[in-house]
Amino acid sequence: MRLPHPGRLVPVLSPVVVSGSLQALLAMIVLLAIALSLGPAHAADDDEDEAPAAAANADPAGRPAGSHQKDKALAREAAAKAITDDGEKVDALTRVRTTHVLRVGVYRNFTPFHDDAKGGIDDDIGAELAKRLGVTVSVQSYLAGDEMEDDFRNIIWKGHYLGTPVSDVMLHVPNDEALAKSAPQVQILAPYANEQTVVAYDREKLSGWKGLESLGSLRAGVENLSMPDLYLLSFGAQYKSQISHFPELHEAVAALKAGELAVVLGSRTKVESAVGEDAARYPNVRFNGGVYGRAIDLGVAVKAGEPALARAVGEALQAMREDGALQRIYAKHHATWVAPEPGG
Repeated sequence: MRLPHPGRLVPVLSPVVVSGSLQALLAMIVLLAIALSLGPAHAADDDEDEAPAAAANADPAGRPAGSHQKDKALAREAAAKAITDDGEKVDALTRVRTTHVLRVGVYRNFTPFHDDAKGGIDDDIGAELAKRLGVTVSVQSYLAGDEMEDDFRNIIWKGHYLGTPVSDVMLHVPNDEALAKSAPQVQILAPYANEQTVVAYDREKLSGWKGLESLGSLRAGVENLSMPDLYLLSFGAQYKSQISHFPELHEAVAALKAGELAVVLGSRTKVESAVGEDAARYPNVRFNGGVYGRAIDLGVAVKAGEPALARAVGEALQAMREDGALQRIYAKHHATWVAPEPGG
């Protein structure tokens, strides 16, 4: 049981008139009480001091306090494997060749580029890239963040706070100068393909596509929040009743094949892959939507400060462009490989 604070004892004793010896005895009792009370009182103070520290160390994922320390220990252990016996840091390319594994980061739920069950275009590009570096591939899929900077942090230079490891190379990165300047932690390089927006249509319902005036009263399908979706929204209510929205573009193409739609607008690779062997009935043409139809060169990202890995990856991808490997990979998935823009 905790004793009362010493300040509460003095008023009780002060009214008592006592002799010198008795007064000395009582003084000793008071001092003893003070000594006994100081320990628990200070323990309470220590608890109060530790509370803010415990709160500061609380895991952002809601795990028990202190469990993230285990994550940090694992991270330190992994980092130690990248340091030689004499304390020198091993560069990324040396580590890749020492472990014989190239870790390739791709986007999850991104058909036909990646499917966790069936793989995809990016999986095949990663495998071919690893082969040309003389190692095996380990494909790691990641959920897309709200911004590209989030993806760079989670995939390339830091890792997710839930413990998802980083990759050596990230595929399907827009080769954009402004984006590169906004993310100094990574290096964007080696554009390897061009992605365009197209309009696929049903030949039995349309003889051709000359613009939105060709749509008439027919229905069109788009992927939610895609550039064509934003383009059509810019017209206000004019086409609202004729547009069907889908979570994934391959679902829109399925509706096109089922006769529910006459037109689908979206990524060339996604459209062509979903159309598959039915391209004769569902041809596509380049979408002319101004800024909403702008083509994008796709490149890769590696962590900044790894010139050897960047150079090796760049050379391998350039060779894949020149010897037809990329064309073959896209064709395997019923899609057309388009070379990056000149200078890309």
